[in-house]
Amino acid sequence: MHGEIYVLYNGRIAARGTYEPVQPRALSIMEVFVQSLMRKNVTGSLYRIWVRALIHKMDIHVTDIPPEYKDLQSDMEFNADDMKRLYEFGYNRSVNGQAWWTQPAVENYQELIEKINPSNVIEGMEARPEFRRREMSRPTE
Repeated sequence: MHGEIYVLYNGRIAARGTYEPVQPRALSIMEVFVQSLMRKNVTGSLYRIWVRALIHKMDIHVTDIPPEYKDLQSDMEFNADDMKRLYEFGYNRSVNGQAWWTQPAVENYQELIEKINPSNVIEGMEARPEFRRREMSRPTE
């Protein structure tokens, strides 16, 4: 029996490595800190799911909200119109075969060791255009 795991991340994996100036206020700094902490938690969870799938010889499929979706709201307020637009965007990507990034199951132990190396995993994810790091912009002094 060949298993599969599907991971739907309700956010942007590509947000990793971006830089935006923070207001020098405690609340602003805390907000960015919590966002970074949450992103690290998601990355760690994705990696653990990835490794489990590979160990158990399962395919893993990952999808997120890609950077080309420009209407992503950063606030936590639910907006039915925004959700409908996001759903239609995701549905169209799925119909066109663009929704999933897939890692097939490994065949042997050596391939498993190569695949679970974190730097190989990150490089593989970032090779996909949606997962590439955006260039870091620094404020001019």
